[in-house]
Amino acid sequence: DRQFKEAGEYFIQMVRERCFPNVCTCTTLIYHLIRAGKLNAAYTIFNQMMKVNIKPNLVTYSIVMTGYAKKGNVNMILKLAREMKEYGNRPSSTGMEFYPLLKTLLSRTEDVKKVIREIWSEFPVNDRKAILFSLQTDEKFETHITGRAADFVVELNEDTETEEEEVCFPTGDVWLEKASKVHWNKAAFANALNPWSPSTVAALECANVKWNAKFVLDILRRLRLAAVALKFFDWVGSQPGFKHDYYTYTRMIQMLLGSRDFTNVRRLIQEMWQDGVAVPINTYNKIIKCYGLEKDSDGAIDVFNQLQESGLKPNINTFVNVIEALTNAKRHQKARLMLLRMMQTGFKPNLEVYNLLIHCFGVAGQVKMAQSLLQRMCESGIEPNDQTYSALISTCLVVKSLDVAIELFRKMKQDGIRPTDKINSLMFDVFQSSGRNVQARKLEKSPKSALLSKVSEEIALDNYLIIQQTFVKNLVDL
Repeated sequence: DRQFKEAGEYFIQMVRERCFPNVCTCTTLIYHLIRAGKLNAAYTIFNQMMKVNIKPNLVTYSIVMTGYAKKGNVNMILKLAREMKEYGNRPSSTGMEFYPLLKTLLSRTEDVKKVIREIWSEFPVNDRKAILFSLQTDEKFETHITGRAADFVVELNEDTETEEEEVCFPTGDVWLEKASKVHWNKAAFANALNPWSPSTVAALECANVKWNAKFVLDILRRLRLAAVALKFFDWVGSQPGFKHDYYTYTRMIQMLLGSRDFTNVRRLIQEMWQDGVAVPINTYNKIIKCYGLEKDSDGAIDVFNQLQESGLKPNINTFVNVIEALTNAKRHQKARLMLLRMMQTGFKPNLEVYNLLIHCFGVAGQVKMAQSLLQRMCESGIEPNDQTYSALISTCLVVKSLDVAIELFRKMKQDGIRPTDKINSLMFDVFQSSGRNVQARKLEKSPKSALLSKVSEEIALDNYLIIQQTFVKNLVDL
């Protein structure tokens, strides 16, 4: 009781000293309330987060959903899932954030299917089936995890694989010997493949291993270097009786994307087609995303066209990634045309898409177009955030529309949005450039990230007090 009370006191002290809580702080409070069985109190804090401009993340949603799963309230879980995606929180293809939620629902097969369909509605049916299968086999999503999540899971599991047998690595040319038991130490096996050399190939051929896709996937997940992984991938693919499947292909593609080896990525896509392995939409989306990060908009468009030629229909993530690639390459008119195409397809732009386009037109110095996008965004019911205002104010500063920037800054504070350090810095330059030195000095002396108007500051403090009182009231008397 004393510790919970102290936690509540520290929370409100943070607020009064203008050290504002973030999503991790509020998620921690929600977690402890749900553990204590205070679901209604946890949901109260969850609702208050948006009122103080703290956007719940995937972990926050997962914790609250898990609380409702334990109560058997599937309708509330589905409602939260829809809300989560409306606010721009798209679930990852790994699904690791929602593992506790789905395990809680696992005994209720129909309910877990409904939840998987809702959370991963934009993913292929095969991906959703893989999530359900990995749950039922208690594999904790390892069979279809890719990228950083896969590395994280591997690191967690490598220390616990005590049941697997060690592989001998003598000092001679043939360093791989199969021991008497059935299981293998896959971590040691993967380490022995690096560096890849003719002796590595000779040892593998002498080992007489009966390869299967799951074993190969386990090895690929434990390899850190994409170049070594690709050598092993190509070698094992040439072995009699073995054929790569959906999971080995997608894992290898993910590693190649990490090293920006687009040539081999396209080669593997072609091989998947030839082998009759369906290339999922999320794989195409990841490739387009990586091209965007490299500012290679032509590559992104080529993959987008290839996706459509394969018979797949682009989803909202596809359009977002293409638009981002075009904005990163400063092709603002192409990005605008892609937005229109996205809307014609039936997808509504979300906050992320509008922010990308506003930033794009802002960099191009087209203030009127950026403002028209802001107006369209507000008319569609999407509220701007600090990133929206930051892009607009930055644009106004570049083209010397200083009065417009000051008006945007005033509107942002009226909406209760806390200016970030970047916005404060931009407004300092705006005030100085417009000869408003008094305002510039006030801004310079203000605490970081705490420039709220008097009215919005009092509203924010009241909402923080509700969070603190809800937490303390429900836990100190347990």
